[in-house]
Order: sequence, then C-alpha cells, then structure tokens
Amino acid sequence: MLPVVTSDRTTARAILAHTVPLVGLSLVPVFYGLGLLYFLFAAVGGAWFVHTSLAFVRQPKRDTALRNFHASLAQLSLLIVGCLLDMAVR
Repeated sequence: MLPVVTSDRTTARAILAHTVPLVGLSLVPVFYGLGLLYFLFAAVGGAWFVHTSLAFVRQPKRDTALRNFHASLAQLSLLIVGCLLDMAVR
C-alpha cells in the first residue's frame, strides 16, 4: 500500500528500517529460555529477510518486492518451526 502514497524507493527503505529491528527482536527469546535450535532458525530466516530487503532497496521493482514478501513469510515460518522444534527436543 505504501507505493501509492510514496515512491518505491521510500517504501523499500521503510521496509528495511522495519526489518532490521524485527529480526533483532526475533532473537530476544533466546535470552529467555529458547535454545540454540530456535536461534539457528531465527538467524537464518532473519538473515535471508534482511538480504532480500537490501536487494529491494537496491532495486525497488515488483520482482524484488515479491521476493522480500516471500522471505517475510519464510522468516515467520522458520520462527514458528524453530520454536516448536526447540521445545520438542527438551
């Protein structure tokens, strides 16, 4: 929805500005009891999400936007699976 109100480049920068803190916050549960398995899933998903966000900033086009969207879905899925697996192996 943002590109309707702002430029594609501004939208991409806003997405990156929100992605980096989100990925950082997704690692906080490690400090409150979740283990290495969760950390690995969160780190891999977060790194991929930040990577696609940076690619979107460099080339704010529809295909990079879709890759970033898919990375956001994958990151959320990896967080959930990582949490479930981490709890299951305890």
